[in-house]
Amino acid sequence: MDPHLHQDLLHIWTLRSKHATLDEQHCVERILGRDNVRSSDLIKLASILQKISDPKTVYEFFTMDGYQGEDPKKYIDLFRYEAEEARGKHVQAVRQLYRSGVCTSPHECRSFLESIFEGTCPESRDGYVESVQEQVAEIAEWRREQQTKKKRPLETKEESVKKSAPGNP
Repeated sequence: MDPHLHQDLLHIWTLRSKHATLDEQHCVERILGRDNVRSSDLIKLASILQKISDPKTVYEFFTMDGYQGEDPKKYIDLFRYEAEEARGKHVQAVRQLYRSGVCTSPHECRSFLESIFEGTCPESRDGYVESVQEQVAEIAEWRREQQTKKKRPLETKEESVKKSAPGNP
């Protein structure tokens, strides 16, 4: 996990206004104490942060760009990307969009990114493009693939049910 994220999490945790259970405290301590974090701890962290923090903080921390919906648990895979990769640059750029106030929700972030990917947003585009170092097309393709993958398993499951129904070969 990115050392900056450890700092961000510690900051969020110390500023919390709501009490956390002992189990929640242990989960956050495990995450803060390791570089390699279990997915199950990140899933639990999403629930904890939703409980103790404001939505914008959760959106920023989990880099919720809107391509995978409104559930922070769907974004935990984004923690694995290195800052040097195009995907890692996208993660950093989205966090910056939230920090700077350009985006305040996943829906708004996705609309903003779509306008960048489609070339229809010249005024605010420069900050994002500078952050991802001209890899906009590659990132646009990747995020759209992620959205397609999200929809595909449901179709596959329905097809497998049809195939396993009596009378189908």
